Amino acid sequence: MTLTRRAILSYAALIGLPQVVVQTAVEAQTGAVRTRQNAKTFSQDPQKVAALRAGVGKMKARTQANQDDPLGWYYWSAVHGTTDDPGSLGKIYNQCEHTRFRPNPLRPTAVAEHFISWHRPFLFFFEATLKRAAQEAGATTPFELPYWNWYEDDDVPKIFTEGSDATNPLWHARVNESINSGALSRSPLDQKALLPPSVSDWRKCFSIPFELDPHGAVHNLIGGDMGNILASARDPVFWVHHANIDRLWTVWTKMAGHANPSDTAWKQTTFTYDQAGDMKQTAGAVVDSQGSLGYRYDDETPLPAFQPAVVAAATIQSDAPMPLPGPTANSAMATVAAAKPVTLGTSSVAVDLKLPQSAQTQLHSLTTAGAPPGPGAITAAWLVLEDVEIGADGKNGGFSFNILATLPDGQQGTRQVKVGQLGTFTWPTDDGGHGAHGGHLAPVTLTIPLKDVLSELGLSNPGELANGLRVVFQAQHKENPGEPPKQFVKVGSISIKTSTAPLQ
Repeated sequence: MTLTRRAILSYAALIGLPQVVVQTAVEAQTGAVRTRQNAKTFSQDPQKVAALRAGVGKMKARTQANQDDPLGWYYWSAVHGTTDDPGSLGKIYNQCEHTRFRPNPLRPTAVAEHFISWHRPFLFFFEATLKRAAQEAGATTPFELPYWNWYEDDDVPKIFTEGSDATNPLWHARVNESINSGALSRSPLDQKALLPPSVSDWRKCFSIPFELDPHGAVHNLIGGDMGNILASARDPVFWVHHANIDRLWTVWTKMAGHANPSDTAWKQTTFTYDQAGDMKQTAGAVVDSQGSLGYRYDDETPLPAFQPAVVAAATIQSDAPMPLPGPTANSAMATVAAAKPVTLGTSSVAVDLKLPQSAQTQLHSLTTAGAPPGPGAITAAWLVLEDVEIGADGKNGGFSFNILATLPDGQQGTRQVKVGQLGTFTWPTDDGGHGAHGGHLAPVTLTIPLKDVLSELGLSNPGELANGLRVVFQAQHKENPGEPPKQFVKVGSISIKTSTAPLQ
């Protein structure tokens, strides 16, 4: 299904697009295609840069006159998310959904099936509105929305960072203007299906892991408004970030054996971006951006094979085991390993949890099929991170940590399981809306089933737990030499808890 000429003309009439812009979209159905460029290439054309800035500036000026002007900057950021009362636009604002995790970061409480498909028409209608604003401002140079390829370029494109708010409409306050591209995950691109076969198998797909990393990681690392779901689209770099997300969906789709959903319910899901219903599209209609929306990217080739470097932990906290309380009266719960509180800052941190020998065999048995455990044996276990909260230097974002479970045996480079992610944008929450991202991120406790972790580590015998379990907080942000110590996140305690209660 394509975006019909009638639909294009209807939208053009709504926002007053000049005929020349309408024609470029209509021509896509006869072979003429618009091309979105890499921001690096785009930036080499001063006239295109001026037109982009003119359009953003005009949209911001419209917002000053009327906050809810559908041609204004705030309107389009609020369609994604806003902390303000949406009033009569309650069905239009705060639309973007994200996959949520809590208390178990290995099991989503809600899956965003249309994370990628919702954003594609969102960018399309925004782009058309941006062009309209540029022409209103007197710009005559045609342009398309560029993309920031953060897999290749650490730095936010210079056209977004030079000058100031007073001189450059693309400028915005950010915690970081450079990221560590080598720490961004590329593994989601290897998955064959867009969506998982079940919630429990959420990692066996492209969309959800991709939503977290690289997508969420970039939001975390830039920080400021970009690190807040409800405010992220206020930052102009949001749009070139998401243009790259959109490009990578196209790249993924063109890879051999990859498939978008074929079920009718998914394809017929409709997204509406205005009250009149003129700006709407279905998921199934936009899986092919060139055929349905009339644009392509200047680079849609598959990414080369890439193996991220193993980030060594700068701190190994391997103190003697803390005194363990054991089970209390009438309780089947016990703590078998624990570590002191941890502060996460600029560097990666690893924490070793020493296991008593008596627990090693029983924990290993959780991963094997066999007779039911006898009375008093461990029947379930969890890796528990308690009182995880934002530190003094993390309130505005600008950091991102992968939480990895591995073995302290020198094999952590190949035997590790990602069990969570910490950043202001990807903060674990089961909030049904976006309340937890409204400016205050509440402390959380993460409870991770140890059976799942040990199974994925592929333990072959209990002796592999002789040195315990290592939890690595892998910093994805850059380390800046000479920078004072940071306190991004505080973890109140890390422990392994077990239960001997009979399985139900």
